[in-house]
Amino acid sequence: MRNLSNIKDIPLYDLALAYHIELTQKSSNEYCATCPACGGTDRFVIDTDKNMWFCRKSENGHRDNGDTIEFIMLVDGCDFKSACTKLENGDYGTTYTSLYTSPIQAQCAPQVTSQFDSNYFGKMLEKNFDYMNKHSQQGKYLLSRGVSLETAKTFKIGGSYAHGEKAIAIPYYNWDNNLIGGRWRILEPKDQRYHAWKGSCLKNGFGWHSHKTTSDTLIICEGEINAMSICEAEPDVNVLSMGSENSHIHPGIVAHIGNYEKVILWGDSDSCIERWTNDMPNYTRSFISPMRDGIKWDANECLKRNKLDIALHKLLTGSIGQSKAYRNQIKGW
Repeated sequence: MRNLSNIKDIPLYDLALAYHIELTQKSSNEYCATCPACGGTDRFVIDTDKNMWFCRKSENGHRDNGDTIEFIMLVDGCDFKSACTKLENGDYGTTYTSLYTSPIQAQCAPQVTSQFDSNYFGKMLEKNFDYMNKHSQQGKYLLSRGVSLETAKTFKIGGSYAHGEKAIAIPYYNWDNNLIGGRWRILEPKDQRYHAWKGSCLKNGFGWHSHKTTSDTLIICEGEINAMSICEAEPDVNVLSMGSENSHIHPGIVAHIGNYEKVILWGDSDSCIERWTNDMPNYTRSFISPMRDGIKWDANECLKRNKLDIALHKLLTGSIGQSKAYRNQIKGW
């Protein structure tokens, strides 16, 4: 069975929420609930430190303890092999079944859908924060990209799992700070890197929930990691990540952009910048990530090379931008 150790590491807390099991915290690491197999009120216990569960009574003779695999066997009444397959494929729980949609499908979704369970995902995110630390694989991944855990917390990024693989959970909020979607970014994908949460709306962009009311500058870029990189280097500016799949900026976003004194587009391609520029205020400045030795110098690449603070200084002071000549000016950094 592939990824046996990984699927045993999937947080039981998340699995319980996927089955809409109501959890009550009894201590720093223990959550109680009605047993999905024999009832009661608080006999079913999840220990988040050990990532194990047990039932205090097991009245009908069912298994009284176990890990993630035994949990699936208990609630779904399946055998070991089937439970492993469910965990590997993400095919478990009442909300996890067919949970994933492609990011492009999510981009085209309406702003609010009946499929997206903001209550469930909100609870999942709260717990995912506990799994994001410098010792976790997810935390180490962000640190390797130059993004501190403090910045990750600002954007409410959590450590998670998707399709049995370690991943980071990326929430999407609208400008009214309502959770409207999100996606997982698998750290070591075997095929698709991103998996959107079912019913998600991604077209409104990522980063609204991190915005500061005191900032008069907005930088719009491509990609969540790039957005966090900019915040890492220049925390006083607001940043918004838009997917390159978006042919136009949502009218609601354009209305909010008009409140900023300075707006900068940082794109990865000519076509993307051209599409977005048509929707922007006439004072918007734009430029494109340059290529050097076959490597695209986007915001995250600049951060990893300790060049992002220089790039942002030039952007914010008007030394670069507005024209494709920026590709050559990068050489002077």
